[in-house]
Amino acid sequence: MGKPQFGQVSNLITHLNLRSLRPAGTKTRQIPRGYGFNLVSCPNYFFESIVWVAFTALTQDYAGKSRGRRRPAGVGATPP
Repeated sequence: MGKPQFGQVSNLITHLNLRSLRPAGTKTRQIPRGYGFNLVSCPNYFFESIVWVAFTALTQDYAGKSRGRRRPAGVGATPP
């Protein structure tokens, strides 16, 4: 399993863990424990950042880096 898949599956597990903290029809609140919560306070954001870092590494690009290179010559140029 690659890093993006690991991040997505871990994010899903975290969301299911958070969802199970409050049973339907109750107002009880619990402190989340277990997968990811022992490492960081917001594992859903942590695993989401793992996905985006892996995506950036796999595509070798980040937002806005290659905009100028991919434009064909003459497109978007100002007329003389």
